[in-house]
Amino acid sequence: LLLVARRDASLSLYTSDNGAALVSWDFKDFKEGGAPLSRVAWSASHPAVFAALDTSGTIHWFHLNRDFEKPILSLPLALPPPSDASGSAGASSEIAGVTSLDMASPAHGSIKNARTLLVLGFSSGRIEMHVVANRFTDPEAGDAQKLAEKLAPLA
Repeated sequence: LLLVARRDASLSLYTSDNGAALVSWDFKDFKEGGAPLSRVAWSASHPAVFAALDTSGTIHWFHLNRDFEKPILSLPLALPPPSDASGSAGASSEIAGVTSLDMASPAHGSIKNARTLLVLGFSSGRIEMHVVANRFTDPEAGDAQKLAEKLAPLA
């Protein structure tokens, strides 16, 4: 599966064997104004979970087995205030400077009580790691099959 985030505030899900999107989401439907998307990342541990970052600094969490129509949670990032009076390093430039978004987790079972981390890399060299609640990333038996069943009619 491939996720494509677009500057028009939409997101599409594709398979490698089909050029047409299986499903698309328009973020203007979820949030007034729908900010363009800048990054998207699949969970490293759960087949139906991904996060999308928009240019307003909001992370949108999708869990396709729980809700296929919209994010299950949208949270604004806490960004630093401008570093000087001109505002040259403020929150908007911080979001523009996000160069990577990833969800990292240790190999399943390798570390007791391990947590998934949402990792943000910035062009300034700063890295932020946010702990993701287990209810968003711990797979349950049958989650991959459940996702496949939801996607099958769309293919």
